[in-house]
Amino acid sequence: MSWPKLLGISLAFFVSWPGGRTYARALILEAVRGRTTIITASGSALRADPGYKFKVGDQIITTASAKLRLDLNQGVIILTGNSRAAVQELSTQKGGARTTLRLYRGNLWASLRRFTNPYSLFLVHGPQGTIYKVRGTQFSAFTDGKTNLMAVDQGSVQAENSQGGVFVGAGFGVAAPPGQGPNLPTRTKSIPSLEDFRVERQGAYWRIQGKLKLRSHLVGTPYFLEQPIQNATLKLGARRVNLESDRFDFRIKAAPAPRSLPLLGNETFLKGEINGHPLTEKIFPRPL
Repeated sequence: MSWPKLLGISLAFFVSWPGGRTYARALILEAVRGRTTIITASGSALRADPGYKFKVGDQIITTASAKLRLDLNQGVIILTGNSRAAVQELSTQKGGARTTLRLYRGNLWASLRRFTNPYSLFLVHGPQGTIYKVRGTQFSAFTDGKTNLMAVDQGSVQAENSQGGVFVGAGFGVAAPPGQGPNLPTRTKSIPSLEDFRVERQGAYWRIQGKLKLRSHLVGTPYFLEQPIQNATLKLGARRVNLESDRFDFRIKAAPAPRSLPLLGNETFLKGEINGHPLTEKIFPRPL
């Protein structure tokens, strides 16, 4: 994992082990990418620097390019850009760790191992009273401050509010528009894509730059959720590039012809996988 590219948080737990030893829970910022602001429980605004220890009541606000990694010792949580979340609970119950975050806006993605202690619980509160209860799974949650969306990659999540609740299994998602309970789960489809793509001739090489994007579509609805790029592989000609983030920047040897790329005659395709999902994008011919 390329830590300098991410904003990370380590979460230790307050639990009692055989022999009477007790460990205090601590939420610690580990690494940063982009600009992220912390609003403390007392109302002070701080720049998010590695080593910061979060307290209950602290808020996390990300910019368009920032990501957050929360290492629970039980898994990973990532907040993508333009997100705002707050830490509501860091507690223990009969040796189990309970963590609650409130998502005010933006995207949250979590991958949590299955909890073995029945008192351990991870919760995400969204607007309109929506709650997602997790005991170990992989899922995404999104809100624009009104509509709440959630999609499950692995395991299951309980989604509920005052209007009702449903269990959502792997490969399905739900939407909860304002004033409504979560709808019946609908299948999701992962859609990888390419953004901000640029090709620049540099002497005997082409410089290839761009950004990858992966979204989950709730099939049959207008709703999409953004997923963070955990791992990706790109292939252009004989060049293969492995990535751990959403942006790429690499070079390939240019063909003898001064304005062509060395693939498939006059057409070039960038191929690869994003989080295991296949990507094929036509990137040439294009104006240079």
